[in-house]
Amino acid sequence: MIIQELYDKVTLANPCNQADFLTHYDTSVRSILARYGARYVILPEAVYVRPAGLNDDSPVFEEYMNALYDNILFLLTGNGDRKTDYVQEAEDAYKTVWKVLMRGKHFRDSNYAGYL
Repeated sequence: MIIQELYDKVTLANPCNQADFLTHYDTSVRSILARYGARYVILPEAVYVRPAGLNDDSPVFEEYMNALYDNILFLLTGNGDRKTDYVQEAEDAYKTVWKVLMRGKHFRDSNYAGYL
C-alpha cells in the first residue's frame, strides 16, 4: 500500500500537514512492531524504515491499515475512542496475520502423550 492512500483517508477526517502525518505514521507502526514483532507486522523479506515521503510503499501488512488510521487520528485529535478502536483493530489484524502464517503448522508437545 502506498502511504499516500492512508494520508488521503486521514486528511478527509482531520486535515494535517505531511510532516505531522509521517511522524504519527512512524510512531504508530513502531508501536505495533513493539507489540507484535516484525514477523507479524512487516511483509516477508521487507525491512521497516521511516518513510521519506508519501509516495513510499508501506511494508506493513494490509490488515493493519485500519488500526494505523485510527491511531494517527488519535494522535492528531486526542479522541480516546480512536485509541480504543486502534487497540482492538491491531489485535484483530495480528490474529488474522498469525492465522495465515501458521496455516498448516502443528504444535507438538513431547510430554502430551504422557498425560493420557
